[in-house]
Amino acid sequence: MMLTSCDKWPENGKLDGMWQLTSIATDGEEAVSTIGDGIYWKVQLDLIMIHTTHETLNGRTFDTSATFEYKGKSLNLTGLYIHEFTSDELITDPESTALAWTGIYGTSAQFHIAKLDSKKMILENERVRLVFRKF
Repeated sequence: MMLTSCDKWPENGKLDGMWQLTSIATDGEEAVSTIGDGIYWKVQLDLIMIHTTHETLNGRTFDTSATFEYKGKSLNLTGLYIHEFTSDELITDPESTALAWTGIYGTSAQFHIAKLDSKKMILENERVRLVFRKF
């Protein structure tokens, strides 16, 4: 007897899974806890789904998605879509702050992976430092 499944094997190693954003520090400022904001990044295949339990964080919706490229110590997000209730909106303004609550500014984001293991991930660039815990 043979069993089959529709689940996909992790393609991104330790990056795959559900991550809760626990703190964010911008422009060298002290980190601010985001645990109460309920911000989660779900990484699977070539897509990151960003979800919050508080719709007021971006003013319109609970969900955002992005395609990404993960190589070594870099994580680059592109193709950022804000999911509306009846349609999806591609972010095209390079000065957009619609996703600032997630540490993403503009139409893409490039992060250095300072730490990635089975429990914790730290992403940073010249503007933000994001700390996540595996959820």
